[in-house]
Amino acid sequence: MEIISATGQTGRVSFDGHFVTISRTGYVAVLNFGKSEKRIPITAISAVQFRPAGSILRGFIQFTLAGAIEQRSQFMHQIGDATEDENSVVFLKKSSADMEAVRDAIEQAIIKLHEPHAPQPQAASPSTSEELNRLAQLHAQGVLSDSEFSAAKNRILGL
Repeated sequence: MEIISATGQTGRVSFDGHFVTISRTGYVAVLNFGKSEKRIPITAISAVQFRPAGSILRGFIQFTLAGAIEQRSQFMHQIGDATEDENSVVFLKKSSADMEAVRDAIEQAIIKLHEPHAPQPQAASPSTSEELNRLAQLHAQGVLSDSEFSAAKNRILGL
């Protein structure tokens, strides 16, 4: 998978199919978090919250990590809280389409992780007669003693 990424005001979000990386560069990001990078394995992400940016209000993408305790934002405080959250990136309208593409790719990867896997074909077990023939050959070659041959034969026949 190719790396998909988008840049917002408080950082850049990249996804390579295995990890979500939040890089903090730029004035606003460094002011809030310092210059840093956080890599989150896709297996640790349980949800993606997304608020599209409008003409006036900024949007955000936020990652909920499995086992983390979430705090609910008060009404009209979501953007402010997302600005301070290490698992969020706040963005302007011009970045909305790129952020949506990142969100969609991450959500598809999460869904794929939770899909039931197709059953693996099992190797065909040899038939009872084939097993008995193999045992008889081993007995004839002297690999199995009379008692070993008899015990193995009884096991195969369920006796």
